Amino acid sequence: MKRVTPSLVISIIALFVALGGGAFAAASAIDGHSIKNRSIPAIKLTQKAVAQLHGARGPRGFTGAKGATGAQGVQGPQGVPGVNGVNGVNGGFDPAKVTYVLGPDVTVAPGATGISFADCPAGSKIVGGGYLFSYPNGGMTVEISAPDPDGTAWGAGFGNSGTIAGTASAYAVCAAK
Repeated sequence: MKRVTPSLVISIIALFVALGGGAFAAASAIDGHSIKNRSIPAIKLTQKAVAQLHGARGPRGFTGAKGATGAQGVQGPQGVPGVNGVNGVNGGFDPAKVTYVLGPDVTVAPGATGISFADCPAGSKIVGGGYLFSYPNGGMTVEISAPDPDGTAWGAGFGNSGTIAGTASAYAVCAAK
């Protein structure tokens, strides 16, 4: 058997360094053109490299069509009952607080108009109203019958297309709190 001399060991080491050094030099000279698409898995790349692979965000797409209506859910528990209201006469309505007011009679001459107002007492408001008129030959007409904007009076306007004068008046139904 032959003996291994130190010069033989140095020669072998020099050979490996020469061969390995060339491979190392080749590895450092590889650029992006030398790599085939999809040949390097993403797990082998740094997070910075992965982030650079993504392009800029595109514009937002159109809203899709409305989906089908889902099934009705389970009915929830019943809520807590509310507080009872103040009891009044006849379930909250007190007829003692209602007043019927008849406005003054107005005389409407033939070819003329007239108006009557029925005013509610202080502290009460209109809840209804109307008019009354008398004319023996049928020439009276009602031009308007409505509450005042502030809710304190009812007004009625009349016209007379007949040949004799007629009388008319407004009435109001008022209620206090």
